[in-house]
Amino acid sequence: VGGVAAGAFDADGKLLGFVYGLTGVEDGRIVHWSDMLAVRPEARNLGLGRRLKDFQRHAVQQVGGVVIYWTYDPLVARNAHLNINVFGAHIAEYVEDMYGETESPLHRGIGTDRFIVAWPVADEEVEKGLTATHAAGVNRTLLQSPILNSANDTRRAAVVKQTLDRSKAPVKPSPGVMSSRRRGRHQGAACGSHRAVFRPRGG
Repeated sequence: VGGVAAGAFDADGKLLGFVYGLTGVEDGRIVHWSDMLAVRPEARNLGLGRRLKDFQRHAVQQVGGVVIYWTYDPLVARNAHLNINVFGAHIAEYVEDMYGETESPLHRGIGTDRFIVAWPVADEEVEKGLTATHAAGVNRTLLQSPILNSANDTRRAAVVKQTLDRSKAPVKPSPGVMSSRRRGRHQGAACGSHRAVFRPRGG
């Protein structure tokens, strides 16, 4: 099984962030599962995460990959913004309690439900996803929809439900993305490993 491992370092050689994942085969096509992207707190908001993900996408592109998958916590708005608004990925599947019960402080004792997102590798597909996302961001119907502040506010919930029903654009799960992984059906693809080191601008 091949993969991608890339890091960003400062001028003194200190690791500021990294991304890594594994490449495999799904339904006869080359895909990549991005396992982790992380940037040190003091190096955030410098664009390092985006540059690392772009490097990953181009590395997967070079071996014939067509899509990159990863997960994020639906309750973390910052990650939703990064994955959908910045990268142009789309939600492929919702998995309940994906990692089960863990002792990790990241899970905060509230379960491990996750969105699986799919990020197309082709440049034109990324641009198409970003165009659609930005169009939704200025959609007047969506902008005028009320925000749910209380689970007991059934009147507002009904209004939002009607708005979503009229849009006829529900989130559709991608069949087999996780179920096949859990059953171990994926075959490893010997696509080779990619390693890279680059320095942030101005470093």
